[in-house]
Amino acid sequence: MVPIDITGRSSIADWMVIASGTSARHVASMAGHLMEKLKTIGIRPREEGLPQADWVAVDGGDVVVHLFRPEVRSFYDLEGMWKLPDSKPKGKAAAKSPAEAADKPAAKKTPTTKKAAPVKKPAAKKPVASKKAVPVKKPAAKAPAAKKPVASKKAAPVKKPAAKKPAPKKPAPKKKA
Repeated sequence: MVPIDITGRSSIADWMVIASGTSARHVASMAGHLMEKLKTIGIRPREEGLPQADWVAVDGGDVVVHLFRPEVRSFYDLEGMWKLPDSKPKGKAAAKSPAEAADKPAAKKTPTTKKAAPVKKPAAKKPVASKKAVPVKKPAAKAPAAKKPVASKKAAPVKKPAAKKPAPKKPAPKKKA
């Protein structure tokens, strides 16, 4: 939980509180309990964002409470937006807050009298003598096979047997009278 004094920096409230829950259900539960407590002391709170419960803002008059899921809190970074000196950047290169800096005295830097040794450049690499490549014998190429005639795609015309001509009629024998 981070309380932030915003007196004179914002007209909506004097204090802002930023807190995180472990899940959306936890954030919704914290918002519900906070609103019940505010009602018992006579403050009519207003809330925003309760159905999704990723980020719930509870307005309690002079105090506004922001409840976040951890991922959403780091995404919006309200502490960074308000440029708070006590907010800590994450990572190894995190700067110390003024309170941490006051706890530990800064280490004194003394000038060094030694000069750095000159950096030697690596010697140029000589080309490595390569062994002569032994020619690889390839198997003799086979002669191409004789090409077979390709049947044309058009079908050859079918020959019909010749029609037989009717035999010539023999003249009928003549009757003798």
